[in-house]
Amino acid sequence: MRILSAYFNQRISVRIFHIFLYLFPLVVVVKLLLREPTRCDNDNRDNYSLVFVGGYPRSGTTLIRVMLDVHPMVRCGPETVVIPKMLHHLNLLQTVSERRRLVQAHLYPKAIYASFAAFIRSLVEHAGEPAPVLCNKDPFSLVHMKLLSELFPTAKFINMVRDGRAVVASIIKRKVRLAVRNYSHEEHMDRWANVTWKILEQCDVLGPTTCRTVFYEKLVLRPRENMQAILGNVLFRVFNCERFFKDFYFCETNT
Repeated sequence: MRILSAYFNQRISVRIFHIFLYLFPLVVVVKLLLREPTRCDNDNRDNYSLVFVGGYPRSGTTLIRVMLDVHPMVRCGPETVVIPKMLHHLNLLQTVSERRRLVQAHLYPKAIYASFAAFIRSLVEHAGEPAPVLCNKDPFSLVHMKLLSELFPTAKFINMVRDGRAVVASIIKRKVRLAVRNYSHEEHMDRWANVTWKILEQCDVLGPTTCRTVFYEKLVLRPRENMQAILGNVLFRVFNCERFFKDFYFCETNT
């Protein structure tokens, strides 16, 4: 009787082992399929979590901000207005006399840059809900793109460009106030040209992997194609989630 009982116990143990052997891979596959798609396995994602959107006002910066903000992994908040002013003040510290004084005080560049970077990052983080990719849209912030790239070496930049005639017409029609006094049509065109070329020059220096120029007219006419390229540049190089991004915005994986 004992021999028979031991035999059946052994058969049951073997059967249980076989069931476990067959079910374990199935459980793993089910867990992978049910895993939340917005969670990515990349320990370095915080280093690439900032995206700055800019360009001349009325060039489509709000449009691209909204299109990015609908992505579940991107949070693109409203304008802070403060960041361009902070960058302007930081630029004033780049003069020879100011720099010499700050170097003697052991504040430049490490302490100054770290303080400005922490302040700007805090503004972006507190402008809305947390997200893997934090986006800031301040049109004139890209005028100081070189400084921003020094503060955030791994940040991405999106430069919106629109036909200057349409920009000026929109500014005048909407009564957008960009200065203390109202500019004439010619003054608006001159200012648009100067700011746009200044941003484009800095964007060319940083290169296409860091800064991407998006034309408003092309974005409106071919939104799907342009969003593929934008998300490929901004997101694919940040996270290991090509499949999720492809499903969401029809992006190609090897962008």
